[in-house]
Amino acid sequence: METINKSNQSTRQEQLNRAASVLKRKFVGLDAVIDDVMTAISGWYHYPNYQSSPCIVNLWGLTGTGKSALVRELISQLKIEHKMLHFDMSDGPVLSVEIDDAKLHTNAPVIIVDEVQHARTINERGYDVRYINGDLWQLLDTGVFSFNTDRSEAHNLLHYVHHLESLLPHIRVEDGLVVREKLMFIEEVDDREWVEANEYGDDKPAPFISKKWDGYLRDQFPRQFVTKH
Repeated sequence: METINKSNQSTRQEQLNRAASVLKRKFVGLDAVIDDVMTAISGWYHYPNYQSSPCIVNLWGLTGTGKSALVRELISQLKIEHKMLHFDMSDGPVLSVEIDDAKLHTNAPVIIVDEVQHARTINERGYDVRYINGDLWQLLDTGVFSFNTDRSEAHNLLHYVHHLESLLPHIRVEDGLVVREKLMFIEEVDDREWVEANEYGDDKPAPFISKKWDGYLRDQFPRQFVTKH
């Protein structure tokens, strides 16, 4: 087992103390918050090799109150920018697949998930949102990205099927076409990863299974289909 180096421990504590002092000068009135953050990251910062699960620090507050700025300044003061990955969930509630592997595989990387309130799984109507946040929950649970950066078609198809299942109680399908709540259905599934461009429209039939996935399934399982159309 790796032994704890007391001199390194002392140096790291000094770095934390200096960082806390700088933060308190720059972010007036947040002394208690800064102390809480320092306490929360102390174990991770001193002994990263002993972490068996992610060290998660939640900062809650209104937009513009300095949460992200405080974290970025802390990272700067500790000189660990080379370990930082940042995801802004307001840009789209999914972790970007354009990940900097060099940062991800550094010892104890720092991952900022901003505007996390957008990482929801239920929309305004109460329907399940396409399962796109599983990667985030997996990351918070284990500290490891579980997905392949080249997401397979089968992976996307599974998300699509789950979403269709959640919509079935609210629509009516006849002969493969949506005949009730068509506009709502189109709004829910009209995604570039799921349907062909301009496949749906007010004046067009709304197939329950998009042309893209219908073609994919027929190509993958030709013996399961009696006809080609």
